[in-house]
Parts: sequence; structure tokens; C-alpha cells
Amino acid sequence: MKILIIRYLAGKVMFELAEYCRSALEENGCIVQMFDYKRGIFTKIMLFKKIHSFVPALILVIKGDMLPIDLLLDIRRNFKIKLANYWIDDPFRIGIS
Repeated sequence: MKILIIRYLAGKVMFELAEYCRSALEENGCIVQMFDYKRGIFTKIMLFKKIHSFVPALILVIKGDMLPIDLLLDIRRNFKIKLANYWIDDPFRIGIS
């Protein structure tokens, strides 16, 4: 299965978690590519090009609350690809949850 991981570049935890997910998915036979998201129109164009060329079966978003909902809706509308959001929820480390 081809999976695209989108991570918002806003801290060490997001970066490390995305790398952990990539490694685990690849160990289980998935083909994984990463996309580092930064706000801006140019980034949306680059993301859409990445999706179009890679054609993933699933897009895994790390901490999706950092991405505009319009962007996620545009992905669903234009590519009909399943989207999943993943983030830790740790009440003892609220600074990263």
C-alpha cells in the first residue's frame, strides 16, 4: 500500500512521530513518502503535485489540526483518497498534545 505522510513543521515531536510512523509502515511492506507542510498557496500546489505523482491509497496526517480544513476537503474532493489523522493525546504532556 502506498501511503503519503503529511507533517506540519512545527516542532521536534511532530517530526519524530512522522519518522516513527514511516519506519513502522515500511517495515510492514508499505511504500511511504513524506510531505512537509508549511502554510501558503505554493505549498498547496506542491502537495497536490506530490499526491498526483505518487498516487497514495492513504494520506496519513500528523496533527491535522494544524492544516486548514479547506485543504483537507480539497484533497478529498480532487483525489478521492482516504485521509487519516494521528496525534498523541497525553494529558500529562499538554504542551504537545
